[in-house]
Amino acid sequence: MAPVAPSEVAGNWVIATCPMSSEAFADTPEAVLAAWETNGQVFFTRVDKQKHRLSNPIAAPGSGAGRKHPALAVNGKGENAARLGRGDRLGARRVFDDRGKPTKSRGKADGIPVWSFPAAYADADGSFVIVY
Repeated sequence: MAPVAPSEVAGNWVIATCPMSSEAFADTPEAVLAAWETNGQVFFTRVDKQKHRLSNPIAAPGSGAGRKHPALAVNGKGENAARLGRGDRLGARRVFDDRGKPTKSRGKADGIPVWSFPAAYADADGSFVIVY
């Protein structure tokens, strides 16, 4: 895959503190999904493998207060799961269809250890698992 042109910027965030942020990537046959945190909200974009273009960034549904450390996974149906945590809480899990639209599938949990980052994967049955 050719690199995305440097003039394509997914998002900007100018701050004067350490953001303690992270990002996540997941590969699909058509695109690479990317997620990152900016100013307390998690955003998503797709990088088309054929056109080498970024889609418009999409903010995670709901209020973006303190969201950090996203995790992504894709199943065989093209659905993807995103972990939308809040610092040391595991936070919410949302599933998006193959077009990036939120589905009704969601979950929530607490208890991720401080300074830990979650990982996500799709199980053989298409369900999603978040490990922390």
